[in-house]
Amino acid sequence: MSSKTNATKQPSVAEAEATLQRFEAERNDVVERKTALADKRREIAFDALSGDKSASKLLDGLHREAVELESRVISVGDAIAEATRRLEQARQREQKEANKQRALQVRQVLGELVEGLGLCGKALDLFVVGANKTDAALDSLHRLGCAYPSRDQVRVYGVLAIHTAFMHSALWAREVGRHLAPNERKSFGGLAAQWHDMVERNVAPFLDDADAEQTKTETEAA
Repeated sequence: MSSKTNATKQPSVAEAEATLQRFEAERNDVVERKTALADKRREIAFDALSGDKSASKLLDGLHREAVELESRVISVGDAIAEATRRLEQARQREQKEANKQRALQVRQVLGELVEGLGLCGKALDLFVVGANKTDAALDSLHRLGCAYPSRDQVRVYGVLAIHTAFMHSALWAREVGRHLAPNERKSFGGLAAQWHDMVERNVAPFLDDADAEQTKTETEAA
């Protein structure tokens, strides 16, 4: 036959506080009863010690009650001490649990931070790849006699595109200095479309209809 060990349910802070308050209220009640009993004993002590048998009998009863109340005060005091200890334990348990929950939340948000920084890193890696590809394409265009866009144009407007992108970042917006005016804001996609259309218009007169249609199809597919 297997035996099951039931763990004692640990009280919550609210439950422990309620128990302590109940014991403290009981202690106050016992102290008040002791005070009232002492007053009553003083009132009949003279008669009892003067030979009044009924008063003497009553005084004996009050003495016994006083002993019981004193014992009760000690017991309630012990209960209060234990209730205080358990309340502190309950507070420590709840604080430990709260710390654990915060730690779990920190770990979750830390994962989001790492993911965000990882995305930034990947974006910059792609940016470097794109920048190098742009640089090589510019060299080829210029060697072929196409002077537009110039290297200075790509650098200047590219910086504005980077600046514009950083302006939309809550974390790094302040690091880019002044905010660009609306007419200064650029995007790499917009610049690519603008320069593509300009170059296409320049080379179009030199292409026959088939070449122009192929270029159009490739552009739409991209």
